[in-house]
Amino acid sequence: MRRHDGGVGVEAGSAADAGVAPGGGTVVDAGGAMDGGATSAFVARACDGREKGPGLQPRCGSIRVPERRDDPAAGTIEIKVAIYSAAVARAGVLPVIYLAGGAGGSSIANAVWEGAWNVEKPLSAFLENRDVIAIDLRGSGGSTPSLSCGEMAMAALSPGAAADAEFDGMAVTACRRQLQAAGATLTAYGTAAAAHDVQEVIEALGLSGFDVVGSSYGARVALELVRRQPAGLHAMVFDSVAAPGGQPWLDEAAVFEAGFARFAERCTLTPACQNALPAPLEALRTIVARLEAEPVDVDSHGGPVRIDARSFLRALWASLRDGDFTLTLGSRLAAALRGDYGYFAAVLGAPRGTGSIGVTLSVACAEQVGATSPAEVEARAAAVAPPFARALVGRYFTRACPLWNVSPVPAAASTPLPKTSLPVLFLAGSLDPVVAPTDSAVVAQSFVNTRQTVLPGYGHSVLRHRCAAAVAARFLATPTIPIPHVCPPPDAD
Repeated sequence: MRRHDGGVGVEAGSAADAGVAPGGGTVVDAGGAMDGGATSAFVARACDGREKGPGLQPRCGSIRVPERRDDPAAGTIEIKVAIYSAAVARAGVLPVIYLAGGAGGSSIANAVWEGAWNVEKPLSAFLENRDVIAIDLRGSGGSTPSLSCGEMAMAALSPGAAADAEFDGMAVTACRRQLQAAGATLTAYGTAAAAHDVQEVIEALGLSGFDVVGSSYGARVALELVRRQPAGLHAMVFDSVAAPGGQPWLDEAAVFEAGFARFAERCTLTPACQNALPAPLEALRTIVARLEAEPVDVDSHGGPVRIDARSFLRALWASLRDGDFTLTLGSRLAAALRGDYGYFAAVLGAPRGTGSIGVTLSVACAEQVGATSPAEVEARAAAVAPPFARALVGRYFTRACPLWNVSPVPAAASTPLPKTSLPVLFLAGSLDPVVAPTDSAVVAQSFVNTRQTVLPGYGHSVLRHRCAAAVAARFLATPTIPIPHVCPPPDAD
């Protein structure tokens, strides 16, 4: 069994698999009996291809937890865990609990992408000298049951995909019936339960000390973990975090508009971008008007991609979110103004995973949408520039949630966090069209020992970039030092 101080020692097939993990947690062989019937024993298993990637050394396993903690007799579910080993183990360096974004997304799949396939390999900034523990939250990724529904893809939730004529209520109802017929309790797949699962993983692995890195929805789960105050928590990084208890669908059009406005400002200050696109907002309005009058079909990824006003805005939103083309986005928009939509067709036509849409709906409907009505979404959107009002995810949820029919979480779940001296770094991207960068400052009010950095030219989930990940890794190594604004825009020369 491999281990170092602060590391994690659970390797399938080793002689110590049935022994004790660091700090005293129980580890059993795959197929072995749980110690005393406990649901939180870590069961080591062989890793499959989804958990591996070039240069990564995973050790894999799972724990079982009650699906409903208010009724443990109702049955258990499995939480999948992959532990990626440090390149060079160093004594006293704590492991990182890694929680990726997207309610319904896979932390393990994100870890593999960011550690092996992303050209920047940002996860390697943490893996240089510490283990990274990726946890697929309940209902998501490799955890079972998976609350996915076949062809009902997560791409349907992108901005602009849910106009009245496009909304498929029958698919939502069929998904709900499918998951309930399989025995899933849809109200059990929320943020508080996910945070409780993370705490049980920590205890099962016997971690006496650890750091937590959460991005987007993963940061929201990490916030809930703070409420639970697990022993051994040393420091945290929150990337693109939204304030808990909010109703983001009422503000999404305004956040998208503000993200584009910050892009336009950067464009006017950059000669190459300004020369290509002297008036970004006017250009966008022209493009949208043309596509509204006459949609076009563009070949991409082996087939035609229909681009209309709504789908074009969805592709623009995705470009700002990813933050990969901050300055070159000017030339992309200039090309679209000339009738060349190739780049945006590529964004729209790129293959996407389906994710666990059941988790997405359960979290959104129970914790975020509330009593928000379609009329409220449209009324709030009417206050922003007309192009951005077309791109609203909220249209989908305000129609889907009455069909999903899960009860709202108690009001106590969205109360402010208790004050804590825990060292915390907040990261945000200036162009983020998903979560307003100012949300970090709102959340930071619950902490007394914080560092806050908004990275210019970055979009949503800035830890997908190596420089931002390196800043986070340095903070975790020495939380007392100031955090410099050292990251250039992702596409800077």
